[in-house]
Amino acid sequence: MVTSPRHLGSSKRVRLTDTPNDTLLESGLDYNEHTVMDAWEKYLDGDQKKAEISNVRSVIQESWQRSLSKGINAQNERSNYNLDIDQIEFRKENCNNLLNASRSIFSNIGARLHGTKAMLLLTDQEGAIIDAIGDKSTLNAGRDISLEIGSVWNENVVGTNGIGTAISTGKPVFVHAAEHFCLGIKAWTCAGAPIHDPVDGNVIGVIDLSGPSEIFQPHTAALIAGAAREIEEALAEFSYKKRLKLLEAFFSNMKRIEDNDGLILLDEKGRIAFSQHNSSTQNNILSQQDIHRGRQLIDVNKNMSSSDIYLALPKELRHCSINIINKDGLQGAMLVYERQLKKSSIRKTEINNKKTVSKNSAPEIIGNSQALIEAIDKIQKLANYSANTALLIEGETGVGKELFAKLVHAEISKSKKAPFVVLNCGAVSKELFGGELFGHVSGSFTGALKEGKAGKFELADGGVLCLDEIGEMPLDIQPYLLRVLEDRTVHRIGSEKGKKIDVKLVASTNRTLKSEVEKGTFRQDLYYRISSVTIKIPALRERGEDIILLAEHFNQKMSDETGYTPLIFTADVQKVMLEYQWPGNVRELKNFVENLHILLSHREVCLDDLPDEMVSRPITVTKYSMMQEENIPVHFSEDTAQELRGNPLEQMERETITRVIREENGNLTKAARILGISRPTLYRKLEIHNIKRKFS
Repeated sequence: MVTSPRHLGSSKRVRLTDTPNDTLLESGLDYNEHTVMDAWEKYLDGDQKKAEISNVRSVIQESWQRSLSKGINAQNERSNYNLDIDQIEFRKENCNNLLNASRSIFSNIGARLHGTKAMLLLTDQEGAIIDAIGDKSTLNAGRDISLEIGSVWNENVVGTNGIGTAISTGKPVFVHAAEHFCLGIKAWTCAGAPIHDPVDGNVIGVIDLSGPSEIFQPHTAALIAGAAREIEEALAEFSYKKRLKLLEAFFSNMKRIEDNDGLILLDEKGRIAFSQHNSSTQNNILSQQDIHRGRQLIDVNKNMSSSDIYLALPKELRHCSINIINKDGLQGAMLVYERQLKKSSIRKTEINNKKTVSKNSAPEIIGNSQALIEAIDKIQKLANYSANTALLIEGETGVGKELFAKLVHAEISKSKKAPFVVLNCGAVSKELFGGELFGHVSGSFTGALKEGKAGKFELADGGVLCLDEIGEMPLDIQPYLLRVLEDRTVHRIGSEKGKKIDVKLVASTNRTLKSEVEKGTFRQDLYYRISSVTIKIPALRERGEDIILLAEHFNQKMSDETGYTPLIFTADVQKVMLEYQWPGNVRELKNFVENLHILLSHREVCLDDLPDEMVSRPITVTKYSMMQEENIPVHFSEDTAQELRGNPLEQMERETITRVIREENGNLTKAARILGISRPTLYRKLEIHNIKRKFS
């Protein structure tokens, strides 16, 4: 039960004096518990006119008015908006720069808070707390009102408070005791200062000092405002270094840019870091869009491809080529504007091949190869066989294993409404794995949610649970998974009560689980339990003409989305595509087509447009082989073989080059990298050693 602050010291009177920052306080106001509570009650009664004449600061009255208009319940005792573990990690990842910039401040101030009854908080731009440090007793007390990591404290949730009001006003502010809008937090005092992005000036977070009302000092707001400025300075330094890297990447690409090209350089957040234009691009682009440094042009995330960026751009800005700048993570993108692409009247080439799509419209699986059709047929037959029969899907990274898991779900969904739940076993920490998979009850372990949480098995009840990359599952969790599969009953962590489930398990892996069993990293009994039905998804290189079918599928899809004419793959290009090994499988092919679609200013794809790793071909052989193996793709002429007998050092170099090229299947780019030399140097050595090159 929360005691009304009216009884926590009603005779307490605090003089709110000026500070060096006159935006923090209003001079000449005396804080009195009775006065503020009377004004608050009049606001709640709808008698704001009488309240306005009370001795209450205008910043507080304006915040109370916003809180009323947003329908905040003044009787609330805590924040009612709490993030789950995944959401907290996501917020922290998005605020990585902010966390790094505040580390020094938190270290310096936080170390001095022991015994002060105060705690220091850091939030993101929405008021979600992402870091906290301070006096242990206060940190514990904060949990009673959800003033802790993962809770949200903007005015839309809790009304007037130091964090939320600093976000709403964009200025440093303190909120003392009864000045809070919600009754349950009127025993607290807090001072918050917004942290502004150094590029665009937007509020990206708040630093806040909070504690019981007796710790109040008028100068606390000035202290926190100074801390916010220090964080902004650190952010500005980070931003400056990032912009330098971005400009370095730009200058390294200058050779690709003509004098009459327009250019826009985007940073990692999709904001304009640099631009240049001529009269042509001025007329075509700038008259329709306001281009200036710091403007948010698009929303960017680290996983975006060139096609994602292209589609996110305003339509008026899509006639450009896009170069992703990726050094240790996405740093930005370079948009180059040449002449505007016009839709061509050239029709796309006709491919005289069949197109097989799974019977259910979702998911769409394109192909006509025998290996693919057999995999689809097996899954469609086995999907409804028995919920007790687990299915193991094996295949290399990028072959689309999750699509086949969705095919199982599509088959089950024909007869009933069934959930489809996915857990990537490689993306969950060992400590949290059990809770994610089986769920947990309240307070069952450190980090557990207070209200408990359903696990993936419960969420998938009646449908399909896909355990992606099951080979990454921690060894000590595997016996519990085996028990659930055997008993068809799941127990939340911390609970002895079990729940019967009806779940079709589909496990997928890019590993050879049998080898993992032999190494002791995967349990043998679990392996045999999930591998009774195993389906291997063929690699793209094993699917023959499916490569062209898929390329045309992605080509047409991009054309439909962008409105531009489909690409035309020449016969030479199709030949190279069929010969290439596609180590990244379907995912690599999709990115390949999308990049060509966006980066090329012409529609007919020729050999010069292909990446180096695709056009490097095996070197053909003549009569003699230094390695004495028929499958070696490099041989020497008879005269060269004679010369080798007299120079062992040159013979060693020739043999080394030969062996590396053989091991890399004739890929000269990879061979040069392994040998530690450039491609031109490798070509020169092939000529010096008289290794004849003849491309097929």
